[in-house]
Amino acid sequence: MFYHRRDLKPIEHEGYHYWIKSHGRGSKKYLVCKDRKGASRCKATAIMDSQGVITLRRTHDCIKDPDCILIYEFEEAIRAEIERDPHRYSRIIYDIVAMKYPRASILRPFIAVKRKMKIWRTKSVPPLPQSLDDYVNLFNKQPWNEKYASYAGGTITVTSIRGLGRSTSVVFADINYLRSLNIKNFHLDATFKVCPRRPQVLQLLTLMGRIDDTVSSELINPLVFFVKNSVKSDRSILRVCQSTFIAFINNKK
Repeated sequence: MFYHRRDLKPIEHEGYHYWIKSHGRGSKKYLVCKDRKGASRCKATAIMDSQGVITLRRTHDCIKDPDCILIYEFEEAIRAEIERDPHRYSRIIYDIVAMKYPRASILRPFIAVKRKMKIWRTKSVPPLPQSLDDYVNLFNKQPWNEKYASYAGGTITVTSIRGLGRSTSVVFADINYLRSLNIKNFHLDATFKVCPRRPQVLQLLTLMGRIDDTVSSELINPLVFFVKNSVKSDRSILRVCQSTFIAFINNKK
């Protein structure tokens, strides 16, 4: 296994490029050809001393690649864009970065980096939860809670509520936001069209409130979102509504 870190560029020497395989005593570094696992399976090795002088130990079987650094920077730019917004489609990310690296995109078309992009995306998002309880646990752990719970207006709290049988509801709400509102009426809306398949969610509900008792529909604001793994009418919906009412009442004390 190579020591090479992704934030280090390949080391260039006389037109060839190397990865750091291991470190020796002092500042000595043992290098292997970047194409060691490539098409040529180049077996070239070298040593870099503390002054940065590279001595070739075994000659190259590969040809020189003048675009090596350019391709590396192109792929690193793709990786950075995925880490910034891992939920965007891979093809869109690739096309955006390719506009800045036209030559590199010719040498590395989308199909050539698609697998790498999938690996980078996997490391930038939480693992896929197996159940709603698993989802809540993942959301409330770091680094995912820090990454997803905060928004411009506050912080989202995510909790689970048990219903009848095996029914589970996951509630998304900003408690401080609820306490700041002057709500006169509550409304409930449900949909089945935008539910994730894994973990299995069968219903998405939105609890809304009419602010200041106005007749304008523009001031009917979403207050709480919750998803359910059952479409049966049970006590979990009532408990969500009760929690919202309690937060609202506490604001009045």
